[in-house]
Amino acid sequence: MQTRAAAVAHDAKRAEEQPWRHWYKSARWQRLRKQVLLDEPLCMCERCDGGRRRVLPSNTVDHKIPHRGDPVLFWDRDNLQGLYKRCHDRKTQRELRDEGTTHANFAAIGGGIGKSGGDRVRTVSGAREGMKTKS
Repeated sequence: MQTRAAAVAHDAKRAEEQPWRHWYKSARWQRLRKQVLLDEPLCMCERCDGGRRRVLPSNTVDHKIPHRGDPVLFWDRDNLQGLYKRCHDRKTQRELRDEGTTHANFAAIGGGIGKSGGDRVRTVSGAREGMKTKS
């Protein structure tokens, strides 16, 4: 079991490596998250297909294209979708695995503000063509 001091140190390190994490605590994000979940009450992952294949509630908001600290991608409503938490976690792990990374070395490969992650598309609107959708 992790001690309180170790947990605080871990949180501080994550905040330093991924300063954008505080965006998730903002009132702006909470409003946007609420709207996405109202707009998409059923999981939109490929396996669920918005309730056409499996009926699971959306309870997590996902960035279709991982933002990796890019504020344009983070706040773009067209880049957001409602997913069931288990589907979201599966999608995120697949993305990290496909990138050859883990949460532990995420910041080193572009997990901070101002790092666009190479040739990744910076905006979503009109840019989804040719990009693989993962779930």
